Amino acid sequence: MTTHKVNENDYYIYVGDVLIAFARNVDDDMPDVIGTLEPTGEFERFRSLFDKEYELLDAGNYDERRRVMEEILEMGLRLESPIHGTIYPCTGQHALPGGFVYLHIHGGKVWWRPC
Repeated sequence: MTTHKVNENDYYIYVGDVLIAFARNVDDDMPDVIGTLEPTGEFERFRSLFDKEYELLDAGNYDERRRVMEEILEMGLRLESPIHGTIYPCTGQHALPGGFVYLHIHGGKVWWRPC
């Protein structure tokens, strides 16, 4: 079993009950929060969706990007602070306190917009 050192600025990234990645060395990059992505073996099951979401974002195809993001959201995308035990749901287009409105993964980076 692999163990991972957890720092105060680290987050777990889940889709449903599946831990897909760690967001390491997270810091503010206003208006977003950005960190280094450390995928787990489970991330491969979801990689194509995150790759497609980013490609559509980069191409400016926001309607189709929103559709792909909704697909990810329906699976239960969320962040969890392992230090504080706080769970942050992805709320999509609805800015609800304590959540985040999007999360992008590209290359070795992960970033999201908190509410």
